Amino acid sequence: MINIPELLCPAGNKESFYAAINNGADAVYLGGKLFNARQTADNFTDTDFEEILDYAHVRGSKIALTLNTLYKNSELKDVFAFACKMYHMGVDSFIVQDMGTAMKLKEYFPDIKLSASTQMSVHSLDGIKYFEKLGFQRVVLSRELSLKEIEHIKSNTNIEIETFIHGALCVCYSGQCLMSSLIGGRSGNRGRCAQPCRMVYSLMKDGDKIDEGYLLSPRDMMTLPILEDLAKAGINSLKIEGRMKSPEYVALVTRAYREALDRIKSGEGSLDENAVKDVAQIFNRGGSSTTGYYYNYAGSTMMSKLTPKSTGLYIGTVINYRDDRTGKCAIKLEDSVIAGDGIEIWTASENHAGAYINKAGEAGEIIEVLVKGDIKRGDKVYKSYGKAVNDKGKNLITQSKKQLEIEAEVSVKINEPVELLLRHKNITVRKQGELCTEALNKPLDEERIIAKLSKTGNTPYALKFKKVNIDGNIFVNLSSLNNLRREAIEEFQALHLNSFKKEAGDIGFSIKFNPSYSGLKRLTAKVENENQLKAAVLSGVYRVYCPICEKEKIQELSDFCIKNNCEFYLYPPRISRNDLNESFKSFVKAIENSSIDGYLVSTFGELHIIREISKKKIILDHSFNIFNSLSQGFYKSQSDAMTLSMELNVKDMQNIDGENTEIVIYGSQVMMATHQCPVGLYAGQKEKGKFCSLKGSSGRYFISDRKGEKFEVLRDCDNCIAYILNSHKLSVINRMTEILDTNFEFLRLSFLNESEKEVREIVLKYKNAMENGENDDLEEENLTYGHFFRGVE
Repeated sequence: MINIPELLCPAGNKESFYAAINNGADAVYLGGKLFNARQTADNFTDTDFEEILDYAHVRGSKIALTLNTLYKNSELKDVFAFACKMYHMGVDSFIVQDMGTAMKLKEYFPDIKLSASTQMSVHSLDGIKYFEKLGFQRVVLSRELSLKEIEHIKSNTNIEIETFIHGALCVCYSGQCLMSSLIGGRSGNRGRCAQPCRMVYSLMKDGDKIDEGYLLSPRDMMTLPILEDLAKAGINSLKIEGRMKSPEYVALVTRAYREALDRIKSGEGSLDENAVKDVAQIFNRGGSSTTGYYYNYAGSTMMSKLTPKSTGLYIGTVINYRDDRTGKCAIKLEDSVIAGDGIEIWTASENHAGAYINKAGEAGEIIEVLVKGDIKRGDKVYKSYGKAVNDKGKNLITQSKKQLEIEAEVSVKINEPVELLLRHKNITVRKQGELCTEALNKPLDEERIIAKLSKTGNTPYALKFKKVNIDGNIFVNLSSLNNLRREAIEEFQALHLNSFKKEAGDIGFSIKFNPSYSGLKRLTAKVENENQLKAAVLSGVYRVYCPICEKEKIQELSDFCIKNNCEFYLYPPRISRNDLNESFKSFVKAIENSSIDGYLVSTFGELHIIREISKKKIILDHSFNIFNSLSQGFYKSQSDAMTLSMELNVKDMQNIDGENTEIVIYGSQVMMATHQCPVGLYAGQKEKGKFCSLKGSSGRYFISDRKGEKFEVLRDCDNCIAYILNSHKLSVINRMTEILDTNFEFLRLSFLNESEKEVREIVLKYKNAMENGENDDLEEENLTYGHFFRGVE
């Protein structure tokens, strides 16, 4: 038999919560008014939590609390006060992104389940093993992993695995996106994503436009057709996205997946096409859904290039339109409509025309609606609002079908009180009722007694009788059986709810800040090639980071750095899946006896590998999202130095220790790491799979927004990953005195396309500014301070 996974559903407000529980959610994830990755959802008050926790628990469902954002030092005390309150109320697990927060929660509340959020960008077995060693019980995998990779992970770890099965897809690896904050100052890492990926962009090469549209907007995921494959893979929890979606959406989608999982469990396993149609109607982008990355590395079939909004379902075509005062539009239907449905006609212009249906029509019929717009014969028509589906969703919200099954025993013996026993896990209730007597006529039989005791009605419990001991020829007052059942269930419920409450006094959280660093400030450089490396080293940087290359070349470059008194570190790819990690392991072993100083790592998988098999030094890159002193303190035990998040400002940095800590002060900032390479999709014509017709080709590509800002698309064609760069290069040299006041030991210059001459000039200018404590200027346009002087919300 297939081990059916947990169905984990979203709730952004109370109505959505009830929609999830009442339609079969095994668990619900939700957040408070603060401290979670959906700050713009309604979310829940402390009073709400008392109500919803009881409602979920008596029905056998669990609540996962989302503490899945990055926190500033000034916020930590309130975060832990909130977590303590929720622990006492009985939440079942914490979903966490900030590592310092996670480890402190583990210390305070060792008996609660700790889940590593998808915001931690865990995308390899070695990354999983890192969290397993730290004592996490569950990891939410990056959405980009294939089913084959997930099966490999499950067969090699004991930790629980959670994956997304339905809803919106982020085009970027979660936790690695700076696009929202750099463009609009709203951080996706802090739950305030402005969704710049849902905007219009043009793909450019050499000033020529190749394509235009919503180039970074993926379709929504829907895995009902492959759900049995996911269940067989051993995934522990299947997660539906949608804390910003409507309660009707939550109800319909939860019900569809609950019924599908129940069919799989019973061996039926057949796909309910009506359910597929309903969930597509309630919300989808682009007119259809995708099964995500489970069987597809990437491709245009996963993208919603024409629109980022919910479109509903295709239902017909315009066959005639009178462009006059009446605006009469004739539509040939390919699917039925009813009065109250809403339609959208996809016109050549982006402002599509919409109208409501006032008369039912069947497939094959021609209907006429009144609508104004730039409508042409042949335009496609979509049902953007399905009245029947939305009505169904509304009805499902409050129709509770979920009950907790309780083991029951009953004893009905002549001249003894009727005795009812209820048992669930470690809770046992034994109640006695009225005396049973011998029947003078019409004795009660076992079937009638059990039927009476089983009538739990609207309670959240269902009694499953495991042991029955009933004499023959007996009489018991039926109303007394009702009273007995009611009293037993009331006592059981009180004990059951109390079992989730936990003792939690004031944890007394405090943190000592030690921000000062009085030693020398050192300049480091991250380079892309040998020429840049030599230019930076000869210009006097203290440390250089170089990409992994051939073993022989590494020793040559290492010798060069030693000769010039410069530390030499290697950095592996920013995204490293299972296959890359295996080759990285072999590489680390092969050069362990070389003279390199260590590694600059970007992922938890890389960190785990080096800690396991190497004695070289470890420096953590900014991709670890180190945002506060608590995380910094934890990572000191895991590394030799670290780089702070690029979303902090100088004020936020004041209380963070500067020793062995680095900040990036110059360079092209990566805003997004994505499998959905715009070049491959829209110039290389990749419909699906890995690699495109332009793999390895030359040329610089950009995506341009409506304001004319150009964001370079940096292609890693060997691994088929695209990195989208900010349109403005980071540089703080003309405010260097303020940067020097932050007291960090290491200041990094990050080079990408710069020539040797440019590298030398930039290094020398920054060195001079540091040594003399003064400001300077670079002869470049389109520079930005990044977040140093504005930060993020």
